Amino acid sequence: MKSLYRLLLICCGLLLSNCKGDDAPAILKPTNLNVTTTIATDGTGLVTFQATADNVVQFIFYFGEGLNEPLTVADGQTTHLYVTSGTYEVSTTAISKIIFIR
Repeated sequence: MKSLYRLLLICCGLLLSNCKGDDAPAILKPTNLNVTTTIATDGTGLVTFQATADNVVQFIFYFGEGLNEPLTVADGQTTHLYVTSGTYEVSTTAISKIIFIR
């Protein structure tokens, strides 16, 4: 019985020594961000945005009107309707992946 108990203690010790628990998060910075726009030619004010990048899980679009909340999308594609003609400064933020490295 003592041999079984010792064997169990040794196995538990080996398992615990391999579980260091020191997985560190690594943030992969977004790279190659590219945003294309397509403006509808029918005068409606509809604009389509398509963002692509590497190491990204979502994109945040700010449409430059100051009235709307930013829009978060995972696939990088969205549309926005501008009701007043003019020039707008649109910005896009790419949110990166976080991985755990052992």
